[in-house]
Amino acid sequence: MLLPPTDRELTHEQPDAEGSRTVGGAGFPDTTGLARGVSEHLREDWTLFQAVFAKRKLAGLSPMDFFDNAIQNPSFIDVGVDPRFLSISALMRYTTSDRWLIAKGELFKGPAGKSRGGAALIPALDLLVAHPSFGDPILTAMDTWVGDVLSGRATPGGPETWRTWGTLRHIESVSHQLATMP
Repeated sequence: MLLPPTDRELTHEQPDAEGSRTVGGAGFPDTTGLARGVSEHLREDWTLFQAVFAKRKLAGLSPMDFFDNAIQNPSFIDVGVDPRFLSISALMRYTTSDRWLIAKGELFKGPAGKSRGGAALIPALDLLVAHPSFGDPILTAMDTWVGDVLSGRATPGGPETWRTWGTLRHIESVSHQLATMP
C-alpha cells in the first residue's frame, strides 16, 4: 500500500528551488487468479500523485512530473515460464480516471481443445462496455476498436493486440489527465 507523504515532506523546499520532482509507481495489480468478468483496482500511484500535486500547489511549490509502468506490473515481466505450456485467458486492461478495469474472458489458449482464440475476449468486452466507467475520463482509439470488434468490423486478435490497445488507452488517458490537472 502506498502511503502519502506528510505535509512536512511536501513543503520542505523553498518555492523557488531548482530541480524537478517526479512521482512514479508500478502499481498495476497482479491479474493471476482473477475471476471472469470485470474487476476494479484502484490506481494507487495516480491517487498518490494527485494528492502530492494538490498539496504542492497549495504550498506554492513547483508542479511534479508523473510516470508509471502503464498496464504492466514489473514483478511479472520475467517469470521464467515458457508460454507454450500456459493456459492463457482473454484479458483486457482498461485505464479510467482512478481505477484499472480488468475484463477477463474465457480461455484464449488452453489444453485439449478448450481454446476459443480471440472469440474468448468478446464476452469480456461486452461486460467492459456495460461498465459505468467505460469511456472515463475520455474516449480513446481503444474504445473505437472495442466497438468495431463488438460490431464485427474488426477482429479481437490475441494477447499482443490486447496489450497494445490497453497500453495506448493508458497513455491517452494519463496524458489527458496530466494536461487537464487543476
